[in-house]
Amino acid sequence: MSNDLDRFIDLAGIASLLGVAAVTPQQWRQRKQLPKPDNTDFPDKPLWRASTIIAWARETRRWPPGTAARPLMQGRKRAPRSAA
Repeated sequence: MSNDLDRFIDLAGIASLLGVAAVTPQQWRQRKQLPKPDNTDFPDKPLWRASTIIAWARETRRWPPGTAARPLMQGRKRAPRSAA
């Protein structure tokens, strides 16, 4: 398990890890909401350790996976279905 936490992941890996849409980590990065990358050897492709992202996700209530979008859905009522 510790090896999994030490592995580097890119933005697509963050999306997969957290169960969000592929564009969501890109938006977080543009808004400067993601933590500083752990590896910037290739400036166009920053990398984070999985453990860094998990710690950040816990702090920002985006962990466990799939919870990042839940606050948007809570309290939303569905429109009544029309009789067809």
